[in-house]
Amino acid sequence: MKKNILLASAVLALSLVGGTAQAFAAEDGGTMPTNGTVNFVAGQDPTDPTDPTEPGNPIQPIDPPTPVGGALSIDYASNFKFGEQKISTDDETYYAALDQFKGSDGETFGDSNYVQVTDKRGTLAGWTLTVGQLDQFKTAEGEALNGAQLKINTASAVAAVDDNSMDGYKPGTVASSITLTPGDGTTPGTSDAITAEKGKGAGTWVYRFGDTADAGKTAVQLMVPGKSVKLAKEYKTTLNWTLASIPENGSEN
Repeated sequence: MKKNILLASAVLALSLVGGTAQAFAAEDGGTMPTNGTVNFVAGQDPTDPTDPTEPGNPIQPIDPPTPVGGALSIDYASNFKFGEQKISTDDETYYAALDQFKGSDGETFGDSNYVQVTDKRGTLAGWTLTVGQLDQFKTAEGEALNGAQLKINTASAVAAVDDNSMDGYKPGTVASSITLTPGDGTTPGTSDAITAEKGKGAGTWVYRFGDTADAGKTAVQLMVPGKSVKLAKEYKTTLNWTLASIPENGSEN
């Protein structure tokens, strides 16, 4: 009888131990972390032009330059077209026509002239944008439009992403106006346009001349003295827009 009681007690004890073990297994889960990773590299493909006065809307330039591409790139720069003007002996100011684009609906429209820059290096190294006029307006035969002066007004820089997420990356130095100085045909007179300091300038930025199409109509001007001799010919000059990384020591090239 005593043996039976002991055996029954042993069975009960084992049952309790098993039950306790099962309870601990159900309650003692724990946490195991896992990782999600992504590795970005510098982008090299060309960035399409965006609408200068409504950033983020894709547009197709009517007179596009050849895209360059690269991780730090000038995506687009407008040509300044002052059209056909009557010869005058008075001081005159002429205005560049609005740049011409084709929208997503296929319709052609005019909008502010501009330059578009993209930094896809992923380093926040900073960059500078400068512009230089190679020489004075000249005919194909070399006659100069003496005293002519090209000026950009009401310029501003805006991110192609139309929200507040890029505010912290906005370039700190943006020239609102630039008066260009003609070079000697070999070395242009250079003017600073934008400086994106280290930690700034990531993404795509539009340097636009007039924040609306109406403002853009008078933003780029050519002043020609009445005393300068004007031939019944086309005069032309070249502007070099140059984008450069800020060197490691922080000084500009």
